[in-house]
Amino acid sequence: MGIGIIGFFIGVTIIFIIIVFYTISIYKKCPQGKILVTYNQIGKEKTYKPITKGGIFVFPIIQDYQYLDLAPIAFDINKNVLIWDNTKLNVSVTVTVGISTEPSIMENAVERLLGLSQQDIQDMAKDIITGQVRLIFAQTKFEKIRTNIVNINSMISENANHEVNKIGLQLINFNITRISDENSRTLI
Repeated sequence: MGIGIIGFFIGVTIIFIIIVFYTISIYKKCPQGKILVTYNQIGKEKTYKPITKGGIFVFPIIQDYQYLDLAPIAFDINKNVLIWDNTKLNVSVTVTVGISTEPSIMENAVERLLGLSQQDIQDMAKDIITGQVRLIFAQTKFEKIRTNIVNINSMISENANHEVNKIGLQLINFNITRISDENSRTLI
């Protein structure tokens, strides 16, 4: 009779230890500077749940998870652009973007950026912002560039932010650092 009770308690203890280790293994904590995104793996349509703080239980087979990095992504753009009067200018820009934690924009990031590398995200942002730089300069006359550089910077920044929001990013910093003509004379 004594051995049966001891065996029962050993069995219960082993089951308890297994449950504790299993519970610990399926709990995923969101580290600082990241978004933890859980999603289901069953069915045709994935449902995502982004978490910026705390943690959540992720059940294997029916759920999976990935992280989105909130670290800012900085890059430079150096492009030739045509302005209103068909003059070519070389424009240099310094840009910093990051994944937004604003709920509606973060949903875009989850849908469009999940699983991409930081380099892929940077390339997408660079393409979008380069397009906005070209667009605004194409609508600007040569004489307005020197006198309205602050307005041009602001217009590009606003347009670029609106466009990168569509993929889940936010514009953190945007500065036109240099504008030169075809003869490499610095205008700004």
